[in-house]
Amino acid sequence: MDSVIGVIGLGNMGSVIAKRLSNYYKVLGFDVDQTKIEEIKKEGINCPLSLDALASEINHLIVSLPGGQISKTVISEIAKYLSPKVIIIETSTLLPSDMKEIGNICNYYNLRVIDAAILGGIVHVTEGNANFLVGGLLETINKTREILSVLGKNIEYMGDLGAGMSAKIINNAVAHSVMVTIVEAATIGVKLGISSEKIYDLLKGETALIRPLKHRFNERVRNSDFQGGMSTINARKDSSLVLQLASELEIPLFSMQSTHTVYDIALKEGYGELDYSSIAKLWSKWTSIEY
Repeated sequence: MDSVIGVIGLGNMGSVIAKRLSNYYKVLGFDVDQTKIEEIKKEGINCPLSLDALASEINHLIVSLPGGQISKTVISEIAKYLSPKVIIIETSTLLPSDMKEIGNICNYYNLRVIDAAILGGIVHVTEGNANFLVGGLLETINKTREILSVLGKNIEYMGDLGAGMSAKIINNAVAHSVMVTIVEAATIGVKLGISSEKIYDLLKGETALIRPLKHRFNERVRNSDFQGGMSTINARKDSSLVLQLASELEIPLFSMQSTHTVYDIALKEGYGELDYSSIAKLWSKWTSIEY
């Protein structure tokens, strides 16, 4: 049976998904916004008038909606009309708890569902170069790979249902947090007469951004190897220096100020002589996990 794909949510991302897939499959769209429906029709994509009409024609359903509550509501509504053969691919950015609820809805109606979080923007999907972080049963995921491969070059299995969404949230949180730190660092540098180009050249090197991930997290934290290296005492000293420097320059800091607090706590816990990656021990203690 040839794939007929329904796409619910024809916003910026959903419309791009529908357009690209329509080059390879029969695609049907659905949205409550008539303007978006008229736009997608110009691409030769038909839009049934109701969810039950859409459900009767498809064997794969891609959901691309603004948030968790609307996604759960729409899936609850269409689920009762879908054949058990249909696989739902949730691409909206949701909490993993939202995916668990969607999974429960699908289990009730004997439907299969995966989360396929998209790393990359509209341009990446348009060109078929997005990355997908997927969660769910491997057997179900494997049945969607051909479709997802039209949209993305890499499909990374992250774990159970909801793991794809979790990974995207984590990835984005790191990017957004690092952005604040970079801007703070650049502001200090420029204020001191160092060009933004020199700041860029400095930070793109190994020691600032790459080494904390590749060496300190991957080699030390994941192996609980905190002996030797740069001590937490010295890391806290450097943190104190940048706070003092920013104060002298009257530059407000948010990210660097909050990280200083972590090193204060680590010293009180007795990690001063350990490599500063030992701050991970704090979270191990607080959450009872091992990396």
